[in-house]
Amino acid sequence: MHATTFPEAHECAAIHAAARFHPMTDPDQELPAIEVAGLVTFVYLHAGNRVVRVANHLDTSDPRLRTSEGNLAPDAACRPSQVSVSGR
Repeated sequence: MHATTFPEAHECAAIHAAARFHPMTDPDQELPAIEVAGLVTFVYLHAGNRVVRVANHLDTSDPRLRTSEGNLAPDAACRPSQVSVSGR
């Protein structure tokens, strides 16, 4: 099943301009995150494992990124995520 209306280039620009940063306000409850189109990505240092951790939360994504069943579209035109490490 395909996403019905993946945002066009001008809509993507508006979505990017509306991105929000969520700083950590309570160290025992929250982690810093950025939100774009309802997708929330946390990037933080995990002291116990001594690693940088990246966690994507996709359950609040913009409806335009979802199939008619409400799932993120898995087809090549609308991958839920593409990860680059050091620009690759």
